[in-house]
Amino acid sequence: LGPCEMDGTPMISRHHALVEWQNGVLNICDLNSRNGTWVDGKPLKSQDQGKPSSFVALNLGSHLKLGNLELEVIVDE
Repeated sequence: LGPCEMDGTPMISRHHALVEWQNGVLNICDLNSRNGTWVDGKPLKSQDQGKPSSFVALNLGSHLKLGNLELEVIVDE
């Protein structure tokens, strides 16, 4: 991870979302968080109340929003 700047208190928990590699693809799912997870402006929603959302593939340049924390997927060479 590269350097970051924090402005205010992040509104995320330790169990907010899960980011993991699956078959060479970086994926994210929301773990039924209170403040939500978005990928490229689209919210990750579960089909079943109280359960994690489906995984969504992340790409270079994907913009993530976890609560009030915003991130971008980059390559650090």
